[in-house]
Amino acid sequence: MRVLLLALPLAGCTWIDEATLDERLGQDDTAASVCRSPLAEALPEETAALMATADSSLVEATSQDLGIASPIGCTDVVTGALVFGPASGWNGDNDSDGYAFAVPAPTRLHLTATWPDSSADLDFGVWSLDDDGTARVDLFSTNGESNCIGATDPEDCTSAIPLGPSEAEDRPYLLVALGYVGEGEMPYEVALEWVAP
Repeated sequence: MRVLLLALPLAGCTWIDEATLDERLGQDDTAASVCRSPLAEALPEETAALMATADSSLVEATSQDLGIASPIGCTDVVTGALVFGPASGWNGDNDSDGYAFAVPAPTRLHLTATWPDSSADLDFGVWSLDDDGTARVDLFSTNGESNCIGATDPEDCTSAIPLGPSEAEDRPYLLVALGYVGEGEMPYEVALEWVAP
C-alpha cells in the first residue's frame, strides 16, 4: 500500500484588530455598528394622539420626528412617560405620545412595550399614514394582531405585513403610546426590533 504525502508550505499569519479590518474593507458590516442609541421622548407636551374607542382608529395626532429607523437586525428603543387623568379610556384626560418615523428598506416590525406598574394599562400601535398624511391604518390590529391594544404588560406584537421605505423627507409611520388605565405618571419603554420581511 502506498501513502501519498503532500508537503504544503505554511504562509505566515498576521492578526489584525477589528478596526483595522474594517478600514481595509472600507466599511463596517456589523449590524450593531449602525444601530441607533435609545431615543428619549423630547417633546412630551407637544405630542398627542386621540383614538376612537368604537373602532380603535386614530382620529388625530401630533408627533415627534424620530427620523429613519435602524436597519434590519437592529432594535431601536424609545422611552417616554404618560400622565393619567381622573377618567379611564382613550380620551382627553389621559396622556398620549406620537412618534413619526420612516424605514430605510422593506422590513417587518416586532414591537415590545413595557412599563413598571402591571396594574396600569398602556396601549401601543404603529399607524401607516396615507399620501395626504391624515388617514391612518393600524399595522397590527388591522392585520389580525391585537396584542398591543390589550391589557398585558409587556405588550408584544409583530407586523403581519412589511413596512415599505419612503422618500427621504417623508415619515409615513407613526408609533403611538396611549394611556388607558393608571394613576399619576407612568414611564414606558418601547423596543422596535427590525426583522426581515
